[in-house]
Amino acid sequence: MALKSQSHTPISSAAGTGSTTVASSGSVGLTNNTVANVTSKVLQPGVYLAWGTVDYQLTSSTVASFECGISNSASTFLTQAGNANFGPDPNALLQVANGTLGTNLQTLQVGPVIVTVTTALTVYLDALATFSAGSISAYGSLYTLQISLP
Repeated sequence: MALKSQSHTPISSAAGTGSTTVASSGSVGLTNNTVANVTSKVLQPGVYLAWGTVDYQLTSSTVASFECGISNSASTFLTQAGNANFGPDPNALLQVANGTLGTNLQTLQVGPVIVTVTTALTVYLDALATFSAGSISAYGSLYTLQISLP
């Protein structure tokens, strides 16, 4: 298999610095087995590392699983292979063996994943919970670190 070679300017030799930026959200109510947008941010051209944390606030909940992901489409999970903008493994999944979790907080992290941006791109942190009782809300943070310029 031939590897594709690309040339990028390292951020350390470019104007500016490789600082981490974050977009955080307020609480988003989840519907059983339905992907919801937790937060988003717009990235300018360059190559980034992106990662996120989703906190699931449970109220008298019986849960089967939690999932979160980083994508370029609101309320949509990418495949594990990623796509033209996203490297592999942009999702995380946690299966729950004993589904009765009651009222507490569960946290799930995703990434880092490499994101390649050629024109301004909105990046989303999405969440899903599969549950049969109670209610669940999600909130979280999406972090990005630009590692090179286009």
